Amino acid sequence: MGNEDAEGLTVAVPWHILNHEDNSFVRESRLLWGEVDVNWRTVTAYDAVMTIAAGIEVSPNRDGVATALSDQNFQTEGATSIVRFLPNGDRNQPFQLVEVVKGDRSGAGYDFVPID
Repeated sequence: MGNEDAEGLTVAVPWHILNHEDNSFVRESRLLWGEVDVNWRTVTAYDAVMTIAAGIEVSPNRDGVATALSDQNFQTEGATSIVRFLPNGDRNQPFQLVEVVKGDRSGAGYDFVPID
């Protein structure tokens, strides 16, 4: 939305495709959706579904899922990494810093590019 006003802006995101292009989830999603790139929302939604499914396998009711997910040893395979949680309930994962630059990946004239 900010276009040129946002150029150079650095923000933190939970995931960026340019750091996972060789991942099987990314490759398979491109085949499924015709070379369209997935974004962090797609990946975190997939991870959420896989996490809830893993919790239901432990105990198929609301309290049982909550107990399973709060267990310090809980983990399950996500789209591109293992899903784990901190004691406060937040997801235990690193974030990715990205910068807004001119580009054509998004079709908007500006793209988020990972900062290494």
